[in-house]
Amino acid sequence: MIIMFRDRRIGAHDNVFEGEIKSRAGVYRPCVVKFSLLNKQIENEATILTKLGSHSNIISLILSGVYSGLLECNFYLVLDKCHNQNLGQYIMSKREAGKQCNSSEMLEFARQIVAGVTYLHDNRVIHLDLKPSNVLISLDFSRVKVADFGLSVVLPEGQCKIFHKSQFGTNGYRPIESFGNNLVSRRTDVFSLGAVLFNVLSCGRNIFGSDEHALIHNVMNDVTDFTGLCAKNPNTWQHLIVNMVKKERSRRPSIYEVSEHPCWAGDEVEITSGYYDEVEAVDDPKLCTDSKSGASSRSKGAQGGVLNLLYAIRRLGCIRHVVYIGYYI
Repeated sequence: MIIMFRDRRIGAHDNVFEGEIKSRAGVYRPCVVKFSLLNKQIENEATILTKLGSHSNIISLILSGVYSGLLECNFYLVLDKCHNQNLGQYIMSKREAGKQCNSSEMLEFARQIVAGVTYLHDNRVIHLDLKPSNVLISLDFSRVKVADFGLSVVLPEGQCKIFHKSQFGTNGYRPIESFGNNLVSRRTDVFSLGAVLFNVLSCGRNIFGSDEHALIHNVMNDVTDFTGLCAKNPNTWQHLIVNMVKKERSRRPSIYEVSEHPCWAGDEVEITSGYYDEVEAVDDPKLCTDSKSGASSRSKGAQGGVLNLLYAIRRLGCIRHVVYIGYYI
């Protein structure tokens, strides 16, 4: 049995509630219930989460379905219970309390976010709204999970890009192609991911500055501010992130190049400014493959000896507040 507590909203969301799953053996397990009027966005999220299945760095869908009331039809998603603070809130709470972020913890969270996005791209899913508030933290603080797939799209088989008519994303994390009537690809997520990585590794700063009115201008003009980047190897990290947030989508690295970058090794490495200069003017058809090996072979071929060298370095209560919405088997 699944129970949703209407009086236990999570965060600022008006449609996300705490819940419980009761097994047939009488064991209770906490969960989260996203409950709203039936609409394309929540249906899309259910479809994509079903497609994705289980991954340690992606929020897990336990159950979804339609709940018909007397006057309206609602849709519900039953999800993993995570900490009530998302990653953005967790980092800001540290700053507001005057505490330093734990650099080892933040680096591990960054690794896990990249692992989650890699899994998405392996499965042809483009998130389209990556930001710290859409990254959740497990109850034991050991894992982070990418969440909120209402705006996400799935690339058709064999295609690298898809036309997206509507605007999407959040200022400070959205690339130039997010303003509508444009092609999007996996590298659209890479832009947002770069801004997220900087936010995590700088204890809550935005790479495009703190002035909300200037965010779009800075994105369109490749204006970045790396003040506050806390890492053992800040120059190597800056090299990666500045390429991830390039205005031109085709000049950004793929998620596989991100995960293989030498910054993860922890040492400062001198890298030529043209590390990604040989990325094609259009997305390489080999990136259409769903496997990491296909993308990696493209990287090695395009970058030649420089990239091979870097790979070698990388290796070194009340009834009105309770709703019974279904059964869980």
